[in-house]
Amino acid sequence: MKVGSNLPINEFVMGLQEIVPREYLVIFTPEMLHLLVCGVDDVDPDQLEQMTDVTPSEFKNEPVVQWFFECVREMTPQDRCLLLAFSTGASSLPSKDARFRIMRGDDDIDALPTAHTCFKSIVLPRYQSKEQLQQKLLLAIRNAAASDFGFA
Repeated sequence: MKVGSNLPINEFVMGLQEIVPREYLVIFTPEMLHLLVCGVDDVDPDQLEQMTDVTPSEFKNEPVVQWFFECVREMTPQDRCLLLAFSTGASSLPSKDARFRIMRGDDDIDALPTAHTCFKSIVLPRYQSKEQLQQKLLLAIRNAAASDFGFA
């Protein structure tokens, strides 16, 4: 499909064909190609939990960590992708060998969660309720996305 030589889509196709020869591209459906290029449009909460390390290890038994995964399960697919973008810099799960980290924050329950994208980690203050965690977490991930810190 070549409508005009200066259209951005044509530049994209030419660049893609430099990496993947045209004869190989035809075996993919548009949906398969989208998945390969963009990743999944949702985050599997169970998979995220399985690939998560908690620091320090005794923090794993605190309610805020359990509430975190309950909140992730209750999020919309879009919010789960925002959570991943907030904490890892990417909106899809890293490879199965990569680890996600939850780190214990301080006791300032008014603070928002913070993230260290280079380390694929989120820092959770020791909130006193699941509702408080959910409110602060959604505020953090949605405002980070609205601020456009390099991810959508």
